[in-house]
Amino acid sequence: MPMSHSFWPRALAAAALAWPLLAGAQQLAYASHQLNLRAGPGPEYPVVAVLQPGVGVWVQGCLAGYRWCDVQVEAGPRGWAYAQYLAYPQGAARVPLPSAAVAIGVPILVFTLGSYWSSHYRDRPWYHNQQHWNPRPPRPPGWQPPPPPQVRPPPPRPPMVRPPPPRPEIQPPRPPRPQPRPERPGGGEGGGGHRPHGGGQGHGHGHGHGHGHER
Repeated sequence: MPMSHSFWPRALAAAALAWPLLAGAQQLAYASHQLNLRAGPGPEYPVVAVLQPGVGVWVQGCLAGYRWCDVQVEAGPRGWAYAQYLAYPQGAARVPLPSAAVAIGVPILVFTLGSYWSSHYRDRPWYHNQQHWNPRPPRPPGWQPPPPPQVRPPPPRPPMVRPPPPRPEIQPPRPPRPQPRPERPGGGEGGGGHRPHGGGQGHGHGHGHGHGHER
C-alpha cells in the first residue's frame, strides 16, 4: 500500500514532539577511569564515593560547558563526576561524554549547594559545615572592588624635651698670693748701714790722753 503524502509531515511532527522527552531522559554512561564522586562540581568538594572503571551511572545533567555532571550511581549514591572520565556508548565504541552530550541532549544544570546537600547528604559528617564548602555568590554586573585604603603619613613626632645639662660647679675665687716686698736700696749684709744717732764725734775717749791711770 503506497504511503500517503501526509505521512512524512506527521512523522516528522511526532518526532519533533518526542525529542524533548528523549532529551530530558537520563542517559546511561560508564566510568572510563577510576574517579571520585564528589558532593559538588569541583575537586574542592568532599568525596562521596570512589567509582571503578566500568561502573554505570545515570547522567542527570551537566554544568554549562559539560565539565562536571550530576550522576546517580546504579544502586548507589548520587554526586558529581568529572565528565571527561565518563564514557557514553555509541555502538560498539564508547566516546567521552562531553563529545556526545549535545547530540544525546544532556540537560544543563545549575548547582545549588544547600538544596542539593539537603536532598542527598544529611547523614554525611560534613553536612553541617556548609559554610566552608558553599561558594560565594557571583558579583553583580558592574561591580568593582573598593579602592585600596589610603595610607596617610604618620603625624610628626612631638619635640623631644630633655633636661638641661648640669651647670658647671662654680669655684670660689682664690685670694691673690702675697707679693714679696721689694728690697730697700743699700740694705743687706755688708752694706753701709746707717750710723746710730748720738754717736757724736768718734774721738770722745781721746780727752783722757793727758791724765795717767791711778795706781
